[in-house]
Amino acid sequence: ISSPSSYRHTKMNELDYRKSMEARNSLTLHANMDSFDLINLLRNLPEDMVGEDNEKCELLTLHRVDLDYNTAYEIIDQLFRWSQVEIEDSSGDHLHALLREILKHENIKQLSIISDELDPNSVEAMKQGLCSCHLQELVLTVELTREATTSIILEGINTASSISKLELSQCEISPDSIEIICQALEANESLVSLNLENCRLRDDEISQILLSLQNNQSLQQLSLAMNYADDEAMNAASSLLQSPKSGLKSLNLAQQNPGTLDLLSLSAGLRENKTLQRLDLHESFVHRQHMAAFAEVLTVNTTLRELNLENCGLKDSVLSVLLVQLKAFTGLQKLYIKENELSKQFDPSTIRGNFMLQVLDVEDRLMHPQVYIDLALNRGGRQFLDRNMLPMGLWPTLFERVNQYFQESSDDQASTRCHHGYSSADALFYLIKGSVF
Repeated sequence: ISSPSSYRHTKMNELDYRKSMEARNSLTLHANMDSFDLINLLRNLPEDMVGEDNEKCELLTLHRVDLDYNTAYEIIDQLFRWSQVEIEDSSGDHLHALLREILKHENIKQLSIISDELDPNSVEAMKQGLCSCHLQELVLTVELTREATTSIILEGINTASSISKLELSQCEISPDSIEIICQALEANESLVSLNLENCRLRDDEISQILLSLQNNQSLQQLSLAMNYADDEAMNAASSLLQSPKSGLKSLNLAQQNPGTLDLLSLSAGLRENKTLQRLDLHESFVHRQHMAAFAEVLTVNTTLRELNLENCGLKDSVLSVLLVQLKAFTGLQKLYIKENELSKQFDPSTIRGNFMLQVLDVEDRLMHPQVYIDLALNRGGRQFLDRNMLPMGLWPTLFERVNQYFQESSDDQASTRCHHGYSSADALFYLIKGSVF
């Protein structure tokens, strides 16, 4: 059990819950305490419970707790203390009672459940409670029946729902229910984030969901990773991106199975799009012959800030088509291309003239210290260097920025030696030598 003096949150499972709870101060109850001691602890919590930096404890985490009658109702009595509850692999005869009260409680705004399964009574409590709950965020990483998943989705996105963030991972959705779910999505005006990762969605089902969101102005984040998207879904994604009513800012189509994505369709959508800031395609094979058209669109699109192409099976000949246009990209700030089939070290002039890129994530062996110089500088610094017009008085600031960049990149903050094998001295040598300026 977490120390009552600090109430530090013990990180659980790395599963997508990294995005679900952001509070730094919490109370975590573990399975290694019997019911009597756990209840005694809850009854003796201080009235004004604070944690790190004297901030109010917002998150209650139940990790493999056996929720018998006494434990469940003692927690229910204490719900006024928290606004966020996470239940991980906890079970018991009265889990359903706890869920029912959580969904009734006006104070609880975020609920996350990570478990292999939910018992039928708990599923029923969820279905009944969601229609009138005060939740703003619901995260479920649970193996549910198709019927249960459908009911929970429909209650979570109905027009009266207060939920703005809905995450359902590993929850299989019935093909027969896709149409009614899409109708509810068309009418929904409150959902900001929707995550349907690993829900066994077929290509045509993904297409239906994407097309139903064309007029949705509230949705900003959509993840359909680890499903079965193919050409039909890519055409629908393009239509969504071209829709003037869509406000989508983040689209995740990573890890599709079998996973060959049509970049030509996406290119058509990105050319017209004015809102998308993040596109994630990692671990999905892309049509290599369409890379040139995709790269050309990135020189026109001014809003896309982050692109993830990690582990997409790209070879030097294909990726070079993208990189040759890098200096002309007008909006991209972060490019992730690790774990592809690359062998050549980056030409130091690859990003010369690009004043926007902040992160170029690639294997350390392929990087050159001169590239790190550019990444360490802001737009103004790169422009000065590109024109060989850096004022003498700014050189100390430049040295400091390069040093700071290498220290922040290092695994050991006390060392200026980076994990990529270069030090700030290597970069400064090339900077002073002026071989590329």
